[in-house]
Order: sequence, then structure tokens, then C-alpha cells
Amino acid sequence: EANAAYTAAIIIGTGTTNTSPFPLATSYHDARAQTIYLASEIGVSCRITALAIDVNAVPGQTMTNFTIRMKHTDLSVYGSSPIWESADWTTVYQTNETITTTGWVKFDFTTPFEYNGSQNLMVDISFNNNSYTTDGKCYYSTPGGKRSIYYRTNSGYGDPLDWSGRTPTPSAAIPIWNVEMFVVYKSVDLNNDGIVNFRDFAIFAFYWMDDTCSEPDWCEGTDFDKSGKVDIQDLAKFVKYWLEGPIS
Repeated sequence: EANAAYTAAIIIGTGTTNTSPFPLATSYHDARAQTIYLASEIGVSCRITALAIDVNAVPGQTMTNFTIRMKHTDLSVYGSSPIWESADWTTVYQTNETITTTGWVKFDFTTPFEYNGSQNLMVDISFNNNSYTTDGKCYYSTPGGKRSIYYRTNSGYGDPLDWSGRTPTPSAAIPIWNVEMFVVYKSVDLNNDGIVNFRDFAIFAFYWMDDTCSEPDWCEGTDFDKSGKVDIQDLAKFVKYWLEGPIS
């Protein structure tokens, strides 16, 4: 219990009408989609352990080398000449993926992503086949601004993981694909520096007696029992772990 961590699920995008073939566009050999999710949508720093997408129609074939990558970004929208990011990615999931059901399809990461809570998050999904069938489809939402880029081809530009810059030239779009992120919060080591000390207490004190706490961040994690208020019960738990370290 030294970590005193708790888990949560964050859904970003609630659209239930419109669908897109991306990131499951198997009517072509290869496809890649790169999407920005905002810090305001994710909340405080956390460890992202899995991702789910809301599937409307299953793809017609296995997606070879289906890969999910994540990175921090200062971009909130794409400009007039968007590029494929090629550096600083963390590969969180990679396999030959066969999707057989609709609804929320979850991908449990082999490498969790440590989200810093301040920058936006870029999510990149791709696959690399040598044949095509029919598209899968996913639900998307349109919160505003061009926050996604995408491209698909019949083996015209090599492995999508190697696409960079404007080769191939991506298309920019407003939709973001509905996702559910499964996260772990460190509920006592509030600033994630590996020890519970006065820096954490300063964060805790800021929210003392705040009764507006709610998911996903629960007043930056200070509402440890998720009661909606930072009170004496939360203080008791905080004191229990005073100077506890290392927290990992």
C-alpha cells in the first residue's frame, strides 16, 4: 500500500453518431492517424496503462504491426502545414491486432506512459499490411480545431512508423477519435517526486476543505477517499505516509 495509488478511466469524446475509418482503415494496406488530446481533458499527472477506442464496425482483416505510440506536445491544434512527428515517441502497444467486436475495445499497454499533467498528449496509431479488405470504423467527436492528421496508402511510402515531416502529406481534420484512457494516480505522492514531504503538503493545504472535488483529478489527487471534499479523513491518510519513500 506504500504507493497509495488509485485507478480511474477517462473518456474523451462522446460522439455517438459520426464514424470514421481511422484508425482502422483497412481498405488500404497502410494507415496512420495522429491525434492531440488536451491536458484539460486528461487532468493531472498520471500513469496511462491502457487505451480503448469505440468501434462501430470491425476491420475486415488483421492489422499487422498495429502500433500505439504516445508523446507530450505543446501543440493544441495543427496548423496549415501539419507534419508527422518522428521523435520522442513511446511505443506503448504493438502487436498483430485482430478486432472481432464492436463497442469499446481496450488495448492494455506493455509499456505504460507517464503523463506529466501539464502538456497535451499526442497519440499515434498505425498498421502496416500488404493487402486490403474493408474498413473498420470508430466513433469520433468534434470539439473544435484541427486536432488530427491521417493518411492511408497501398504500400506507397513504406512503414507508417517511419513517416516523418510531410512525407507523405497528411490531411488535417477536426474530428478526434473517442478514447477511454485507463490511468493510475499516485494519491499521496502528489507531485510524483518519489517522497511524501512538504512539497506535497503545500498541494494538499491548497485544497483543504474544498468540497468541489470530482473525477478525474479529485482536486489534484488530494481527495484521497474520493468523497468530494478534502477533509480530516484525507489528512489522516496523508499523515500515515509522511516522509514515505521511495514511491514508485
